[in-house]
Amino acid sequence: MARKEREIPKAKTLSLFDLQRMFPDEQSAIDYLAGILWKNGVVCPYCEGKNVKERKKRKNYHHCNDCNKDFTIRVGTIVNYKENGKDVESVDIVSKDIIIKLDGKQLDIKNDITIDGGGRVTIDAGCTPSNDRVSRVFEIAAGVTAELKGLTITGGKGTELGGGGILNSGTLTIEKCNITQNTANQGGGISNWRGTLTVINSEISNNEAYYGCGIYNGDNTSYGGGSTATIINSKILRNTTASSGGGIYNDTDSSLSIMNGSEISGNKATQHRQV
Repeated sequence: MARKEREIPKAKTLSLFDLQRMFPDEQSAIDYLAGILWKNGVVCPYCEGKNVKERKKRKNYHHCNDCNKDFTIRVGTIVNYKENGKDVESVDIVSKDIIIKLDGKQLDIKNDITIDGGGRVTIDAGCTPSNDRVSRVFEIAAGVTAELKGLTITGGKGTELGGGGILNSGTLTIEKCNITQNTANQGGGISNWRGTLTVINSEISNNEAYYGCGIYNGDNTSYGGGSTATIINSKILRNTTASSGGGIYNDTDSSLSIMNGSEISGNKATQHRQV
C-alpha cells in the first residue's frame, strides 16, 4: 500500500516567540504532533495498521507488526525527508539559511526569552531608503532578561529613543550576532536605554545614526538613571554618524567596559570616531 501524506489541521498564525514558548525543546514538539495525529491511538504511517508497539530502546520510535517497519511521528509529514531513497528520521529544521521579513513590524520582547538562530537566521525589518517604513527589529522591555544568539539583525529604522536594530531597556545578552545596516537618530545598531547590555563574539557594522552609530549607551542624562554596556571579543566596524560616537556613544552617568580583544575601528564621525 502506498503511503499517504498526512494532513495536520490548520491552526492560528503564531509568531516566532509563540512557537518558542510552546515548544521549548524537540520533545515538546513531538508530543504535540502525536496528540494531533495519534489522538485515537498510534497508527502505522506505512500500512495504516494498529498492531504496533513502542520501541523501548529507541526513544519516540514504534514498530509495526503488520508491515515490520519502524517509524516515528515524523513519517509522512513535512519534517520527514528521504536520503538515498530511505526515510531519515532525525531532521534539523534549520538546515538552511532562513530570512524572516517583518515588513515594518517590530518584535516586542515583553517576557524573558532566549532566541538562538544557530548562525542561520536573519531577521529583516524591511526598512529601506526606497520605502516609508519606520520600525526597529527588536525592542526589549524594562525588567525583561533576554538572550539573542546566532542572528543577523538588519533593515531596522529606530524611532523615539533610537535603536535601529535593537532598543534595550532590560537585561540583554547578544552572542554571535551580526547587527548591520540599521539606522536611527541614536544607536543605529543598538540603543541601550537604561538597560544592561552584554555583547559577546558579535559584529556591529555598517549602521547609521546621528550619534552613537554602532551603540548608544545612555538615556540623555536629563531623564536620570544610566545604562551599562560590556563589549567582549566583539567588532564594531564601519559605522557612520554625522555627529559623535561613530562606534559607541557612552553618555554621562553610564558605564562602558570594552574587554578581551574587542575591535572598534573604521567608524566615521565628526568627533569621537570610535568611542
